Amino acid sequence: MPLKIITRRNGKTFYIRGTVRGQSVFESTGTTNAEQAEAYRAKREAELWTESVYGKRATVTFAHAVAAYMEAEPRTETTRTHLRRLLAHFGTTKLESIGQQELDDAYKAILTKGAQATGATKLRAVLTPLRAVLEFAAIRGWCNKPAFQRPKVQQVRMQFLRPAEATALVNAAAPHIQRNRPLWAALIMRPVCAVYSRVSSSMATVRGAG
Repeated sequence: MPLKIITRRNGKTFYIRGTVRGQSVFESTGTTNAEQAEAYRAKREAELWTESVYGKRATVTFAHAVAAYMEAEPRTETTRTHLRRLLAHFGTTKLESIGQQELDDAYKAILTKGAQATGATKLRAVLTPLRAVLEFAAIRGWCNKPAFQRPKVQQVRMQFLRPAEATALVNAAAPHIQRNRPLWAALIMRPVCAVYSRVSSSMATVRGAG
């Protein structure tokens, strides 16, 4: 029989009771408001029917997955902050409905600069925490393993001083640094020497191969 709204004797909270495709149901709606209880009943009946036909993964929401992910083990405050923003955006969206387009929409909605945010920001604040939740859910059979396009992250090119530039820098430094001029020059030049060493080694290898 379909789900019906009932109350317990001397109680005000509404419950739902009935059977959906052979599954017996008796649970609290968590409310004493008749309209809210009816909305809960209709939604729950639809979820149970869909689950019985298509399987549980068709009904698991992002909110459910986040709650389970948070309860599984302690998370850092940074992770919690990112997840709160994702939860505010996705809410009860079904996990199976979250794809690349939904990720792109999340960038626009969550990040201050939207789609124009840097790749590093997109990765840190949206994609990484979202992927973590979806992979957590996939392991439990709630959705497929996520597959998203990774935003391009600009690589920072390291700049090195030339020997003459390093010497000029030490000569222009404070007197107490100049007193240890050889030491400071050696420390500054160490990365440069390492790079030169790798380049020389590579060139020698190429010449030997020729």
